Amino acid sequence: MIFELMDGSLADLLKNDSYATGRYPLKRDQFIWLVLEHVLKGLQHLHANGIVHRDLKPDNILYTCRNGEYQFRIGDFGSSNYTSVAKTCVGTPVFMAPEIKHGDQLQSDKADIWSLFVTVLWMVNHRQIRQTARYMSPEKISASVDSLDDEIRFLGDMASMDPNQRPSATELLHRLASCRDVPWEQPKRDDDSSTRKASKTPAVHHVKTPHSQLQW
Repeated sequence: MIFELMDGSLADLLKNDSYATGRYPLKRDQFIWLVLEHVLKGLQHLHANGIVHRDLKPDNILYTCRNGEYQFRIGDFGSSNYTSVAKTCVGTPVFMAPEIKHGDQLQSDKADIWSLFVTVLWMVNHRQIRQTARYMSPEKISASVDSLDDEIRFLGDMASMDPNQRPSATELLHRLASCRDVPWEQPKRDDDSSTRKASKTPAVHHVKTPHSQLQW
């Protein structure tokens, strides 16, 4: 598996909220929206090719920052599989969708939507999830939507216990766009001659599958 050189992971940026205090600080809502957009574009590409990641979490969302412009990429495809055959229980417990944690059924790409929702909870440390992860069940995570902050309340259906009731990556990208007056742009920096838009390159790396290696 081949990776471009990355600067670190989302987990690194969340330590001491370094995304808000570094050389190129972002406000929390800007940071959340940027991560969501980039990761959803990556998931959209994976899911269109019939692949479910199954271990989406802050440690597996990598980033680069060049001249104040953050780019996020999905990494670590060791647990990924085709949705046509994915049935095994894999991943990181607190981020696992209920159908992976409790069932022995084919797993759809909606499992990644659940994991991304838990990742957002982790980003804002909703109900101290970082400190209480070992005690969090899918049922508790789903129930947490009743107390979401306003900035992420519109994501609540990502935590539906029924995977068929969760929105797709494409639906969520449309939702993000409809919640803003203009398409997302990186915050303008003092040293920028113009505002730089986020890359349209799919936010995924090489994916090693059971039968071949796909490059996107």
